[in-house]
Amino acid sequence: MILVVGGCSDGQPDTSSFNDSNLKRVRNFYELYMDEHRQVGPKNEADFKDYIANGRKAQRLIKKLNLDQAAVENLFTGERDGEPLKVRYGLKGPLNHAFVFESTGVDGKRLVARSPVEEMEAEEYEAWWSGKKKPKPLPTFGEIPPMEVE
Repeated sequence: MILVVGGCSDGQPDTSSFNDSNLKRVRNFYELYMDEHRQVGPKNEADFKDYIANGRKAQRLIKKLNLDQAAVENLFTGERDGEPLKVRYGLKGPLNHAFVFESTGVDGKRLVARSPVEEMEAEEYEAWWSGKKKPKPLPTFGEIPPMEVE
């Protein structure tokens, strides 16, 4: 699921800020994969790349972004550091997971694709990458405060 806010003059939603880097594009493909696979992420890199090449929603996103074959082949390379992006495979649930990680980053900080993309220091980055840091669970029905009616 890709959140789109705003619009363009042609009436189509503006997805540029949600897809303006490989890190964000790979995160969005991962979310599309989960959307089509009962909120379970791809098992491994081969599974994920096969989905990007052949998945129904992935193909629509590729077309919408006007990505050519070279751009699709280079999706897993970070623009800031020129290094391969790291992906956590097999994640489950519709939570705010950290899916995609810069390898080296810039000036000791690396980008991590959650929602939104965040720049993190080494300690926090390692906690998300290792799975020690997890997203907060969604509230249960009993934990949601009642709405106040005026």
